[in-house]
Amino acid sequence: MEYLGDNLSSKKNNFDFMRMVAAMLVVISHAFPISLGDNSIEPLNILTNNQLTFGTLGVNIFFIISGFLVLHSFMNRKSVKGFLRARFLRLFPGLFVVTLIVAFIMGPFVTTVPLSQYFRDSNFWHFLRNVSIFWIQNDLPGVFTTNPLPFPNGSLWTIPFEAKSYLVLLIAGILGFYRRRYLILALFLFSIWSDERFFTLFRYFAAGMIFYLYRQRISLRIDLLVLSLIGIIVANYFGLLNKMLPFFGAYVILYICLSSTIPLQKFGKYGDFSYGVYIYAFPIQQLVRLYHGENLNPWSNSLLSIPLILICAVLSWKLVEHPCLQLKNRYKT
Repeated sequence: MEYLGDNLSSKKNNFDFMRMVAAMLVVISHAFPISLGDNSIEPLNILTNNQLTFGTLGVNIFFIISGFLVLHSFMNRKSVKGFLRARFLRLFPGLFVVTLIVAFIMGPFVTTVPLSQYFRDSNFWHFLRNVSIFWIQNDLPGVFTTNPLPFPNGSLWTIPFEAKSYLVLLIAGILGFYRRRYLILALFLFSIWSDERFFTLFRYFAAGMIFYLYRQRISLRIDLLVLSLIGIIVANYFGLLNKMLPFFGAYVILYICLSSTIPLQKFGKYGDFSYGVYIYAFPIQQLVRLYHGENLNPWSNSLLSIPLILICAVLSWKLVEHPCLQLKNRYKT
């Protein structure tokens, strides 16, 4: 019988594929508010009676995978310093470069205010603080003000929550929570109970952590997969999707990622482009909306944007993310 932990340390997993699926779900979802100003006709939003959008699902997938893999990283690091270095190198370089590109190249190119005013505006300088990881500013002077959403990069709001989740994971490890797994279960249940914005995302991260802690006990079985899918359908029917999806959804996602019967292991052969897709998609989709106006529906916006997004994502991986990630291998901790 195959278990969650069997293919984790090998090249037999499908995490790269699942992360790219999550990133593309976010792209498709954002095309609706970017093109129309709202996501009321987004298919998944209609299907779930306003409980879930493709974009929210994509973010949830990211957090499930992150909770699972980041805890794996923590358990295999020799020091707190090494863990923090690895997390910093994963988030910061790509965020730093996209922030500079949007602020100093795209912004001046599309702004409706004089450049002298653009560079003096406090919102410009506040936008540069996005590189702090923990603080996100979504306004630039005169940028996309004629679009339905006047935001240069509306995807970045999740990054501080990701970073805070890393810190919670680290603190829990320092306090020895992972030797008492019931404490992580309690933390997960608290996040399910709480409606505070951080916990609405952290509950998915915590679900990934729990599945990692029980990776040698949770088997990859088709009947459990079917039961999890039925659980999601039932939760949707009763309006409980946001409470039950972290548990049932985590099993479905990790089954896809870790089952050797799903042959997608070579998807990431040339690199993991999902983070680049995530951080570059929104400004590119906004540019497409700006220059095509109301002539494009959300699906056309996605179709025109995705090739440009993929080019930026590949360049981000090859020139920024991968070289920086290689730095963590220079250290033994």
